[in-house]
Amino acid sequence: MSSQYSPGVAGNYPRVTGWADDTHYLIQSYGSNNELITTRVDIKTGKGITVTLPKPERDLLNESLPDGISITSGDVVSADNRSIIFIKDDDLFLFKKGEKELKRLTNDKAPEVNVRFSPDGVKIAYTKEKDLHVYDLVRFRERRLTFDASARIYNGYASWVYMEEILGRASRYAAFWWSPDSRKIAILRTD
Repeated sequence: MSSQYSPGVAGNYPRVTGWADDTHYLIQSYGSNNELITTRVDIKTGKGITVTLPKPERDLLNESLPDGISITSGDVVSADNRSIIFIKDDDLFLFKKGEKELKRLTNDKAPEVNVRFSPDGVKIAYTKEKDLHVYDLVRFRERRLTFDASARIYNGYASWVYMEEILGRASRYAAFWWSPDSRKIAILRTD
């Protein structure tokens, strides 16, 4: 099924989750029944094709979550639908399919925003106080990539005008992009 990409309802904007290949990117959103929808979008035409997981795969992911935990539109699901980053109390928690509990990744007062999985699912990138950070999900280490954010300098975080007029609301202020091989990140730095 092919459809023109359009943003979801208020509060449920799709998230760009990475590249499918050199000419298509992936967007994840939640449908009316809170089901996860992944769309593969052609960068030239803007047309998208919904990529659906087999129902048993979705059910297994939801069934494997710890009691009292459910996926919401604010949580970030990896492209392979095997890992989830939950944002709770301004910190990040990882859940991998097959595990029994959430693993806390960060524990500080600064909120982490705009979490994006690398295409290979091994790392996540996010902004914290308008500086860009990467977290290695294998070694469980955070690495700060930029150090000069201020009231005027944003690294990987879009100003309101850039988000609204250039990147689009679906970006949710994220102004960084993983390379398809997960080895590099391009960022927008504004001053």
